[in-house]
Amino acid sequence: MSDILVSFGVPSYRDISYVQKTISILFDNASIPEQIEVVFRFDDDGHGVKAYKNQQGYIDEILSTQPLERHNNLKFVFGKTNHGYCSMSDYHHDIAEVFTGKFLFWFNDDVTGITEGYDKQLEPFVDKCVILNVNNARNNMDFFIMSKKWIE
Repeated sequence: MSDILVSFGVPSYRDISYVQKTISILFDNASIPEQIEVVFRFDDDGHGVKAYKNQQGYIDEILSTQPLERHNNLKFVFGKTNHGYCSMSDYHHDIAEVFTGKFLFWFNDDVTGITEGYDKQLEPFVDKCVILNVNNARNNMDFFIMSKKWIE
């Protein structure tokens, strides 16, 4: 079984700076960063990838700004553009195929913060079949967390 407590599923269309900022926010605010995984889903022909010539160049640039101990906890999935937000379920499906955490937290790459120690709040729900709603001041339905048991 994986030691990852929470995997963040992040569909991303934005510039690489958003990706780097998202990674920093999630790891820097975790109580136990080693138990965090971030899975990005990018368009294989998106402007971010094109700016770095290919997928590996894009990945290498992201990893070059991150401490080495985070590298194994970052995953990058590429796929067809399809229809942007109208195809969000395709992005979610691609992420759900590869995450390893006990929870999958659906997230966005333009979020500017997360509660410090957020991962500790999930511990009471380990091994339970749950969907948790995140109290977001802007829209209570934007983000949610699903247990692996729920997804399986």
